[in-house]
Amino acid sequence: MAEELTEITPGDPSSEDGGASASARTRKIPSKIRILLACTAFLAVLLSAAAVFYLTGGLDAYIRAQFTGKMSRMGMSFSADGFRVSLFPIRVSLRGARFDNGSTGEKVLFIEEADLDLTVRDLWALSFTREIGIDEVRVLGARIWISFDADGRSNLSGLKMVEEDDAVKVTFRSARLSLTKSSIFFGDVQRRLEADLLGLKVGLEPVDAAVPDDEKVYKVSVEAQDSRLAYEGRGIDAMALSIDGEIDSLGARLRSAVLDSPAGRITAAGTVSGWESPVYDIEIESNADLTRVSDAFGLGAELRGNGSFKGRLKGRGENFKVEGAVAADSLTAAGVTIRGIDVSAAFDGRNDIYEANGKALARMLTFGDFKIDYFQMAGLIRGSGTDFSWLGELQAAAVKTADGSIGRLFISDAVAEYSERKGFVSDFGNVRAGSYSLDDLLIGDIAVGDLLISSN
Repeated sequence: MAEELTEITPGDPSSEDGGASASARTRKIPSKIRILLACTAFLAVLLSAAAVFYLTGGLDAYIRAQFTGKMSRMGMSFSADGFRVSLFPIRVSLRGARFDNGSTGEKVLFIEEADLDLTVRDLWALSFTREIGIDEVRVLGARIWISFDADGRSNLSGLKMVEEDDAVKVTFRSARLSLTKSSIFFGDVQRRLEADLLGLKVGLEPVDAAVPDDEKVYKVSVEAQDSRLAYEGRGIDAMALSIDGEIDSLGARLRSAVLDSPAGRITAAGTVSGWESPVYDIEIESNADLTRVSDAFGLGAELRGNGSFKGRLKGRGENFKVEGAVAADSLTAAGVTIRGIDVSAAFDGRNDIYEANGKALARMLTFGDFKIDYFQMAGLIRGSGTDFSWLGELQAAAVKTADGSIGRLFISDAVAEYSERKGFVSDFGNVRAGSYSLDDLLIGDIAVGDLLISSN
Protein backbone atom coordinates (compact mmCIF):
# COMPACT_ATOMS: atom_id res chain seq x y z
CA MET A 1 0.00 0.00 0.00
CA ALA A 2 1.46 3.31 -0.95
CA GLU A 3 2.43 5.73 1.93
CA GLU A 4 0.49 9.07 2.00
CA LEU A 5 2.70 12.13 2.28
CA THR A 6 1.52 15.34 3.90
CA GLU A 7 3.14 18.63 2.91
CA ILE A 8 4.03 20.70 5.88
CA THR A 9 4.25 24.40 5.19
CA PRO A 10 5.63 27.07 7.51
CA GLY A 11 3.04 28.18 9.92
CA ASP A 12 0.96 25.08 9.60
CA PRO A 13 -0.54 24.25 13.00
CA SER A 14 0.09 20.56 12.34
CA SER A 15 3.80 21.21 12.27
CA GLU A 16 5.47 19.98 15.41
CA ASP A 17 8.70 21.94 15.12
CA GLY A 18 7.77 25.54 14.59
CA GLY A 19 4.21 26.05 13.65
CA ALA A 20 3.32 27.70 16.94
CA SER A 21 6.23 30.19 16.93
CA ALA A 22 5.62 31.12 13.30
CA SER A 23 1.98 31.75 14.09
CA ALA A 24 2.97 33.96 17.02
CA ARG A 25 5.27 35.96 14.77
CA THR A 26 2.49 36.53 12.26
CA ARG A 27 0.33 37.93 15.05
CA LYS A 28 3.01 40.24 16.65
CA ILE A 29 4.14 42.06 13.51
CA PRO A 30 0.69 43.31 12.52
CA SER A 31 0.05 44.43 16.14
CA LYS A 32 3.13 46.72 16.13
CA ILE A 33 2.15 48.15 12.80
CA ARG A 34 -1.36 48.82 14.04
CA ILE A 35 -0.02 50.62 17.17
CA LEU A 36 2.36 52.69 15.03
CA LEU A 37 -0.43 53.59 12.64
CA ALA A 38 -2.73 54.51 15.53
CA CYS A 39 -0.09 56.78 17.10
CA THR A 40 0.61 58.41 13.75
CA ALA A 41 -3.08 59.03 13.20
CA PHE A 42 -3.51 60.43 16.72
CA LEU A 43 -0.47 62.71 16.27
CA ALA A 44 -1.79 63.89 12.90
CA VAL A 45 -5.17 64.66 14.47
CA LEU A 46 -3.44 66.44 17.39
CA LEU A 47 -1.23 68.51 15.08
CA SER A 48 -4.20 69.31 12.88
CA ALA A 49 -6.19 70.43 15.91
CA ALA A 50 -3.24 72.49 17.16
CA ALA A 51 -2.82 74.05 13.71
CA VAL A 52 -6.53 74.88 13.56
CA PHE A 53 -6.38 76.19 17.16
CA TYR A 54 -3.37 78.38 16.30
CA LEU A 55 -4.58 79.62 12.90
CA THR A 56 -8.05 80.49 14.16
CA GLY A 57 -6.64 82.55 17.02
CA GLY A 58 -7.50 80.09 19.76
CA LEU A 59 -3.95 80.11 21.11
CA ASP A 60 -3.92 83.91 21.16
CA ALA A 61 -7.21 83.99 23.04
CA TYR A 62 -6.05 81.40 25.58
CA ILE A 63 -2.73 83.10 26.38
CA ARG A 64 -4.37 86.52 26.40
CA ALA A 65 -6.91 85.27 28.94
CA GLN A 66 -4.12 83.85 31.10
CA PHE A 67 -2.16 87.13 30.88
CA THR A 68 -5.22 89.26 31.64
CA GLY A 69 -5.98 87.08 34.66
CA LYS A 70 -2.45 87.46 35.96
CA MET A 71 -2.63 91.26 35.61
CA SER A 72 -5.98 91.23 37.44
CA ARG A 73 -4.46 89.31 40.36
CA MET A 74 -1.76 91.99 40.52
CA GLY A 75 -4.48 94.64 40.78
CA MET A 76 -4.03 95.92 37.23
CA SER A 77 -6.55 96.23 34.39
CA PHE A 78 -5.18 95.15 30.98
CA SER A 79 -6.52 95.64 27.48
CA ALA A 80 -4.93 95.70 24.03
CA ASP A 81 -5.90 96.46 20.45
CA GLY A 82 -3.68 93.62 19.27
CA PHE A 83 -2.44 90.47 21.04
CA ARG A 84 -0.70 87.89 18.84
CA VAL A 85 1.26 84.71 19.62
CA SER A 86 3.57 83.23 16.97
CA LEU A 87 5.62 80.03 17.02
CA PHE A 88 9.10 79.12 15.80
CA PRO A 89 10.36 81.25 17.48
CA ILE A 90 7.81 81.79 20.23
CA ARG A 91 6.87 85.46 20.32
CA VAL A 92 4.12 87.52 21.95
CA SER A 93 3.31 90.79 20.18
CA LEU A 94 1.27 93.60 21.74
CA ARG A 95 -0.24 96.58 19.98
CA GLY A 96 -2.01 99.45 21.73
CA ALA A 97 -1.68 97.83 25.18
CA ARG A 98 -3.08 99.66 28.21
CA PHE A 99 -2.25 98.89 31.84
CA ASP A 100 -4.39 100.80 34.39
CA ASN A 101 -4.85 100.62 38.14
CA GLY A 102 -7.69 98.13 38.54
CA SER A 103 -9.10 99.85 41.65
CA THR A 104 -8.90 103.51 40.68
CA GLY A 105 -8.74 103.38 36.88
CA GLU A 106 -5.67 105.64 36.88
CA LYS A 107 -3.26 105.29 33.97
CA VAL A 108 -0.02 103.42 34.65
CA LEU A 109 1.41 102.28 31.30
CA PHE A 110 0.55 102.46 27.61
CA ILE A 111 2.55 100.63 24.91
CA GLU A 112 2.21 101.35 21.20
CA GLU A 113 4.17 98.26 20.13
CA ALA A 114 6.01 95.50 22.00
CA ASP A 115 7.52 92.13 21.04
CA LEU A 116 8.52 89.53 23.63
CA ASP A 117 10.72 86.61 22.53
CA LEU A 118 10.18 83.54 24.74
CA THR A 119 11.76 80.15 25.31
CA VAL A 120 9.99 77.19 26.94
CA ARG A 121 12.70 75.37 28.85
CA ASP A 122 12.72 71.53 28.88
CA LEU A 123 9.77 71.47 26.49
CA TRP A 124 9.81 67.68 26.01
CA ALA A 125 10.51 66.74 29.63
CA LEU A 126 7.99 64.45 31.34
CA SER A 127 6.77 67.08 33.79
CA PHE A 128 3.59 69.04 34.45
CA THR A 129 5.58 72.20 35.23
CA ARG A 130 7.16 74.49 32.68
CA GLU A 131 9.55 77.42 32.90
CA ILE A 132 9.07 80.19 30.34
CA GLY A 133 12.10 82.40 29.87
CA ILE A 134 11.72 85.93 28.52
CA ASP A 135 14.78 86.29 26.30
CA GLU A 136 14.24 89.72 24.76
CA VAL A 137 11.74 92.56 25.07
CA ARG A 138 11.47 95.30 22.45
CA VAL A 139 9.18 98.21 23.26
CA LEU A 140 8.36 101.15 20.99
CA GLY A 141 6.39 104.17 22.16
CA ALA A 142 5.79 103.43 25.85
CA ARG A 143 4.21 106.05 28.10
CA ILE A 144 4.64 105.62 31.87
CA TRP A 145 2.77 107.62 34.53
CA ILE A 146 3.91 108.03 38.15
CA SER A 147 1.80 110.37 40.26
CA PHE A 148 1.09 111.31 43.88
CA ASP A 149 -2.03 113.16 45.02
CA ALA A 150 -2.39 115.76 47.79
CA ASP A 151 -2.54 112.97 50.41
CA GLY A 152 0.63 111.30 49.10
CA ARG A 153 -1.27 108.39 47.52
CA SER A 154 0.30 107.03 44.34
CA ASN A 155 -1.36 105.82 41.16
CA LEU A 156 0.47 102.54 41.88
CA SER A 157 -1.34 102.07 45.21
CA GLY A 158 -3.01 98.68 45.49
CA LEU A 159 -0.77 96.98 42.93
CA LYS A 160 1.09 93.93 44.17
CA MET A 161 3.31 91.13 42.98
CA VAL A 162 1.77 87.65 43.03
CA GLU A 163 3.47 84.30 43.21
CA GLU A 164 3.67 82.36 39.96
CA ASP A 165 1.56 79.25 39.54
CA ASP A 166 3.38 76.00 40.24
CA ALA A 167 2.72 74.84 36.70
CA VAL A 168 4.18 77.88 34.94
CA LYS A 169 7.08 80.04 36.08
CA VAL A 170 8.18 83.11 34.14
CA THR A 171 11.82 84.17 34.40
CA PHE A 172 13.92 86.99 32.95
CA ARG A 173 17.17 85.06 32.77
CA SER A 174 19.62 86.69 30.39
CA ALA A 175 16.83 89.00 29.22
CA ARG A 176 17.59 91.91 26.94
CA LEU A 177 15.41 95.02 26.98
CA SER A 178 15.21 97.90 24.54
CA LEU A 179 12.85 100.82 25.05
CA THR A 180 12.68 103.55 22.39
CA LYS A 181 10.64 106.67 21.63
CA SER A 182 9.08 106.53 25.09
CA SER A 183 8.14 108.93 27.88
CA ILE A 184 7.80 109.09 31.67
CA PHE A 185 5.38 111.57 33.27
CA PHE A 186 5.87 112.34 36.99
CA GLY A 187 3.65 114.51 39.16
CA ASP A 188 3.58 115.16 42.92
CA VAL A 189 0.69 117.41 44.00
CA GLN A 190 1.85 117.50 47.63
CA ARG A 191 5.35 118.72 46.74
CA ARG A 192 4.12 120.69 43.71
CA LEU A 193 6.64 118.98 41.45
CA GLU A 194 6.30 117.83 37.85
CA ALA A 195 8.78 116.15 35.52
CA ASP A 196 8.46 114.87 31.96
CA LEU A 197 11.15 112.64 30.43
CA LEU A 198 10.59 112.67 26.67
CA GLY A 199 12.41 110.89 23.88
CA LEU A 200 13.30 108.18 26.39
CA LYS A 201 15.60 105.37 25.29
CA VAL A 202 16.55 102.50 27.64
CA GLY A 203 18.83 99.52 27.01
CA LEU A 204 19.51 96.54 29.28
CA GLU A 205 21.54 93.42 28.52
CA PRO A 206 23.75 90.96 30.45
CA VAL A 207 27.47 91.67 30.44
CA ASP A 208 28.16 87.91 30.28
CA ALA A 209 25.22 85.65 29.47
CA ALA A 210 27.25 82.50 30.25
CA VAL A 211 27.60 83.05 34.01
CA PRO A 212 24.99 81.61 36.44
CA ASP A 213 21.78 83.62 36.70
CA ASP A 214 22.29 84.73 40.31
CA GLU A 215 25.70 86.12 39.35
CA LYS A 216 24.66 87.96 36.20
CA VAL A 217 25.51 91.64 35.84
CA TYR A 218 23.41 93.76 33.48
CA LYS A 219 24.59 96.82 31.60
CA VAL A 220 22.08 99.69 31.69
CA SER A 221 21.93 102.80 29.53
CA VAL A 222 19.31 105.57 29.65
CA GLU A 223 18.89 108.62 27.43
CA ALA A 224 16.20 111.31 27.40
CA GLN A 225 15.85 114.50 25.38
CA ASP A 226 13.56 117.55 25.43
CA SER A 227 12.62 116.89 29.06
CA ARG A 228 11.14 119.27 31.64
CA LEU A 229 11.26 119.87 35.40
CA ALA A 230 8.68 122.20 36.97
CA TYR A 231 7.81 123.53 40.43
CA GLU A 232 4.40 125.13 40.97
CA GLY A 233 3.84 125.12 37.22
CA ARG A 234 7.08 126.91 36.32
CA GLY A 235 10.31 125.19 35.38
CA ILE A 236 13.13 124.44 32.99
CA ASP A 237 12.66 122.98 29.50
CA ALA A 238 15.09 121.48 26.97
CA MET A 239 16.76 119.22 29.53
CA ALA A 240 18.81 116.17 28.50
CA LEU A 241 19.62 113.11 30.63
CA SER A 242 22.10 110.28 30.12
CA ILE A 243 22.89 107.38 32.49
CA ASP A 244 25.43 104.60 32.13
CA GLY A 245 25.86 101.87 34.73
CA GLU A 246 25.42 98.27 35.84
CA ILE A 247 22.93 96.46 38.06
CA ASP A 248 22.78 93.00 39.62
CA SER A 249 21.03 91.24 42.48
CA LEU A 250 23.17 93.09 45.04
CA GLY A 251 22.75 96.67 43.83
CA ALA A 252 23.83 99.13 41.17
CA ARG A 253 27.00 100.90 40.05
CA LEU A 254 26.49 104.29 38.47
CA ARG A 255 29.41 104.98 36.17
CA SER A 256 28.05 108.26 34.92
CA ALA A 257 24.85 110.29 35.13
CA VAL A 258 24.67 113.65 33.41
CA LEU A 259 21.80 116.15 33.47
CA ASP A 260 22.23 119.08 31.09
CA SER A 261 19.92 122.07 30.95
CA PRO A 262 20.00 125.77 30.07
CA ALA A 263 20.40 126.43 33.82
CA GLY A 264 23.54 124.30 34.26
CA ARG A 265 24.91 120.78 34.48
CA ILE A 266 24.85 118.06 37.16
CA THR A 267 27.09 114.98 37.03
CA ALA A 268 27.02 112.00 39.39
CA ALA A 269 28.76 108.66 39.92
CA GLY A 270 28.56 106.12 42.73
CA THR A 271 26.94 102.96 44.07
CA VAL A 272 23.63 101.70 45.46
CA SER A 273 23.89 98.62 47.72
CA GLY A 274 20.89 96.38 48.38
CA TRP A 275 17.35 96.66 47.07
CA GLU A 276 15.23 96.06 50.17
CA SER A 277 16.68 99.08 52.02
CA PRO A 278 19.09 100.70 49.56
CA VAL A 279 22.28 102.30 50.81
CA TYR A 280 23.66 104.89 48.40
CA ASP A 281 27.02 106.61 48.11
CA ILE A 282 27.20 109.07 45.21
CA GLU A 283 29.66 111.79 44.25
CA ILE A 284 28.03 114.88 42.76
CA GLU A 285 29.34 117.90 40.90
CA SER A 286 27.23 120.74 39.57
CA ASN A 287 27.35 124.24 38.26
CA ALA A 288 24.28 126.41 37.94
CA ASP A 289 23.22 129.70 36.46
CA LEU A 290 21.18 130.84 39.46
CA THR A 291 19.65 133.67 37.44
CA ARG A 292 18.03 131.13 35.10
CA VAL A 293 16.98 128.95 38.05
CA SER A 294 15.33 131.91 39.78
CA ASP A 295 13.56 133.06 36.63
CA ALA A 296 12.43 129.55 35.71
CA PHE A 297 11.00 128.53 39.09
CA GLY A 298 9.78 131.95 40.23
CA LEU A 299 11.55 131.85 43.59
CA GLY A 300 10.37 134.33 46.22
CA ALA A 301 13.61 136.34 46.10
CA GLU A 302 15.28 137.35 42.87
CA LEU A 303 18.54 135.42 42.62
CA ARG A 304 21.46 136.43 40.44
CA GLY A 305 24.86 134.83 39.88
CA ASN A 306 26.58 131.52 39.20
CA GLY A 307 27.44 128.82 41.70
CA SER A 308 29.10 125.42 41.84
CA PHE A 309 28.88 122.44 44.19
CA LYS A 310 31.15 119.45 44.69
CA GLY A 311 30.39 116.83 47.29
CA ARG A 312 29.15 113.41 48.31
CA LEU A 313 25.64 112.13 48.95
CA LYS A 314 25.30 109.18 51.32
CA GLY A 315 22.33 107.61 53.01
CA ARG A 316 19.80 104.84 53.46
CA GLY A 317 16.25 105.23 52.22
CA GLU A 318 14.84 108.68 53.13
CA ASN A 319 17.73 109.44 55.50
CA PHE A 320 20.60 111.18 53.74
CA LYS A 321 23.81 113.09 54.38
CA VAL A 322 25.57 115.53 52.07
CA GLU A 323 29.17 116.62 52.58
CA GLY A 324 30.65 119.14 50.23
CA ALA A 325 31.53 122.67 49.27
CA VAL A 326 29.72 125.49 47.48
CA ALA A 327 31.57 128.30 45.74
CA ALA A 328 30.43 131.43 43.90
CA ASP A 329 32.12 134.59 42.66
CA SER A 330 29.03 136.70 43.23
CA LEU A 331 25.48 136.07 44.43
CA THR A 332 22.63 138.54 44.79
CA ALA A 333 19.28 137.84 46.45
CA ALA A 334 16.66 140.25 47.81
CA GLY A 335 19.09 143.17 47.57
CA VAL A 336 21.87 141.32 49.42
CA THR A 337 25.10 140.75 47.46
CA ILE A 338 27.85 138.35 48.53
CA ARG A 339 31.18 138.19 46.70
CA GLY A 340 33.83 135.48 46.81
CA ILE A 341 31.83 133.02 48.89
CA ASP A 342 33.01 129.53 49.92
CA VAL A 343 30.87 127.23 52.03
CA SER A 344 31.88 123.82 53.40
CA ALA A 345 29.29 121.85 55.32
CA ALA A 346 27.86 118.50 56.33
CA PHE A 347 24.11 118.29 55.73
CA ASP A 348 21.87 115.60 57.27
CA GLY A 349 18.21 115.22 56.41
CA ARG A 350 15.05 113.20 56.15
CA ASN A 351 12.57 114.51 53.58
CA ASP A 352 12.31 118.29 54.27
CA ILE A 353 13.74 118.10 57.83
CA TYR A 354 17.45 118.88 57.87
CA GLU A 355 20.48 119.78 59.98
CA ALA A 356 23.70 121.33 58.70
CA ASN A 357 27.00 122.07 60.37
CA GLY A 358 29.61 124.07 58.53
CA LYS A 359 31.53 127.23 57.81
CA ALA A 360 31.04 130.05 55.31
CA LEU A 361 33.66 132.53 54.17
CA ALA A 362 33.06 135.60 52.01
CA ARG A 363 35.14 138.49 50.77
CA MET A 364 32.32 141.02 51.02
CA LEU A 365 28.63 141.33 51.83
CA THR A 366 26.58 144.43 51.00
CA PHE A 367 22.99 145.41 51.68
CA GLY A 368 22.04 149.01 50.96
CA ASP A 369 24.36 151.19 53.12
CA PHE A 370 25.42 148.12 55.10
CA LYS A 371 28.75 146.50 54.19
CA ILE A 372 30.84 143.68 55.76
CA ASP A 373 34.38 142.94 54.61
CA TYR A 374 36.06 139.53 54.96
CA PHE A 375 33.57 137.81 57.20
CA GLN A 376 33.42 134.25 58.45
CA MET A 377 30.38 132.50 59.84
CA ALA A 378 30.30 129.05 61.48
CA GLY A 379 27.61 127.09 63.26
CA LEU A 380 24.70 124.70 63.18
CA ILE A 381 21.48 125.12 61.19
CA ARG A 382 18.32 123.12 61.80
CA GLY A 383 15.19 123.48 59.76
CA SER A 384 12.09 122.19 58.05
CA GLY A 385 11.29 123.58 54.65
CA THR A 386 12.04 127.31 54.61
CA ASP A 387 11.85 127.71 58.41
CA PHE A 388 15.21 127.36 60.19
CA SER A 389 17.26 128.24 63.25
CA TRP A 390 21.00 129.00 63.44
CA LEU A 391 23.38 128.71 66.38
CA GLY A 392 26.97 129.82 65.97
CA GLU A 393 29.43 132.70 65.68
CA LEU A 394 30.43 135.38 63.20
CA GLN A 395 33.63 137.35 62.58
CA ALA A 396 34.32 140.29 60.26
CA ALA A 397 37.33 142.46 59.52
CA ALA A 398 35.15 145.56 59.13
CA VAL A 399 31.51 146.58 59.17
CA LYS A 400 30.37 149.87 57.63
CA THR A 401 26.93 151.46 58.03
CA ALA A 402 25.38 154.92 57.78
CA ASP A 403 25.65 155.07 61.60
CA GLY A 404 29.39 154.41 61.71
CA SER A 405 32.10 151.82 61.13
CA ILE A 406 33.13 148.84 63.26
CA GLY A 407 36.51 147.18 63.09
CA ARG A 408 37.38 143.59 64.03
CA LEU A 409 33.82 142.48 64.88
CA PHE A 410 33.31 139.19 66.73
CA ILE A 411 29.91 137.73 67.69
CA SER A 412 29.56 134.52 69.70
CA ASP A 413 26.69 132.59 71.29
CA ALA A 414 24.46 133.85 68.51
CA VAL A 415 20.99 132.44 67.94
CA ALA A 416 18.88 133.34 64.91
CA GLU A 417 15.53 132.02 63.73
CA TYR A 418 13.47 132.56 60.62
CA SER A 419 9.92 131.52 59.88
CA GLU A 420 7.38 132.64 57.32
CA ARG A 421 5.00 133.55 60.14
CA LYS A 422 7.34 135.47 62.50
CA GLY A 423 10.04 136.67 60.13
CA PHE A 424 13.64 137.00 61.39
CA VAL A 425 14.54 137.09 65.11
CA SER A 426 18.08 136.97 66.52
CA ASP A 427 19.86 137.18 69.87
CA PHE A 428 23.60 137.92 69.71
CA GLY A 429 24.81 136.75 73.11
CA ASN A 430 28.27 138.36 73.08
CA VAL A 431 29.33 141.13 70.72
CA ARG A 432 32.87 142.52 70.77
CA ALA A 433 34.57 145.03 68.47
CA GLY A 434 38.07 146.45 68.29
CA SER A 435 36.83 149.91 67.37
CA TYR A 436 33.84 152.06 66.49
CA SER A 437 34.10 155.35 64.56
CA LEU A 438 31.64 158.00 63.40
CA ASP A 439 32.89 161.26 61.97
CA ASP A 440 35.45 162.50 64.54
CA LEU A 441 34.35 160.01 67.19
CA LEU A 442 36.53 156.95 67.82
CA ILE A 443 35.87 154.32 70.50
CA GLY A 444 38.00 151.22 71.07
CA ASP A 445 37.39 147.82 72.68
CA ILE A 446 33.60 147.61 72.73
CA ALA A 447 31.65 144.75 74.35
CA VAL A 448 27.86 144.35 74.25
CA GLY A 449 25.70 141.46 75.57
CA ASP A 450 22.32 140.13 74.42
CA LEU A 451 21.85 142.28 71.35
CA LEU A 452 18.34 141.59 70.00
CA ILE A 453 17.38 142.13 66.36
CA SER A 454 14.03 141.28 64.75
CA SER A 455 12.44 141.94 61.39
CA ASN A 456 9.28 140.88 59.61
